[in-house]
Amino acid sequence: AGKRVELETAGGDTPLDRALLELASEVLGHLVRNAVVHGLEAPEVRRRRGKPAAGRVWIAADTAAQEVRIDVADDGGGIDPADLQAAARRLGIALAPGESPLPLIFRPGFSTRAGADLSAGRGVGLSAVQEAVARQGGKVEVHSEKGAGTLFRLRLPLSVSIVRALLLACDGEIYGLPLPAVVESVALGDGDIHAINGAGVVRWRGEVIPLLDLGTCFGTAPLRRRQGYAVILAVEEARRALLVDELQGIRELVVKPLDALAGQPPGVSGSTVLGNGRAVLILDPTGLVALSPRTAYRTDGRSAA
Repeated sequence: AGKRVELETAGGDTPLDRALLELASEVLGHLVRNAVVHGLEAPEVRRRRGKPAAGRVWIAADTAAQEVRIDVADDGGGIDPADLQAAARRLGIALAPGESPLPLIFRPGFSTRAGADLSAGRGVGLSAVQEAVARQGGKVEVHSEKGAGTLFRLRLPLSVSIVRALLLACDGEIYGLPLPAVVESVALGDGDIHAINGAGVVRWRGEVIPLLDLGTCFGTAPLRRRQGYAVILAVEEARRALLVDELQGIRELVVKPLDALAGQPPGVSGSTVLGNGRAVLILDPTGLVALSPRTAYRTDGRSAA
């Protein structure tokens, strides 16, 4: 394309299963070509705009609570909403008042250019990207600022990925906790667990952290335990301690969606089967952090709510 490009990547340790990897390879190939051919300006144009002659393209991947997120971004000229609106008028597409024109780039056959080339095409090719991601139950988001660049974000369900998880035992059940959310594990004994306003808490590194007993949260124990292991979770700025009986090591688990009959219980994102045939629930750190310790604990000796 006659352009100088610096490519930066992050998150190469995000594991994917074969189906998702094949999809990502196809989609990322298009999005990177798209960023270079149509996103980045020519060197002389970048210089006039006060930018370095070499453009930059970023690819980043990480695993959130219930999804794999892949970003492809560039520091090019961005997508001009006025160009999209003009193209929409030419094609007879009406936009509602205040509606963003950015989603138009995913419509089949939509383009702000008079013709398409063979290397990439914002509009024609992006509809295929969206369809491929949608087939896997995911979605594509786009954010763009004129003159500053464009970001495409792929959100793919965790149910088609492999997650590295810490295995936890609680009341005879085994659970998998995605490792990215785990900060530390601490052995607790008598006197380490406290209650404030009916909520369980534990001291950790000078902080008072809400404590969720996994057994009382999921109804496998009538009362909170007085000892065990606290697994410290961090989800964005929120922290929780998860109280369990045992830690059983780290495994890579292929996450499967829950059966529709099971619904979507709070704190659970999926399931898997271990090599010995044991069924395991995959915990959702974001859902666990959202649970109130007050609903999980009772301090009057009665069963947990």
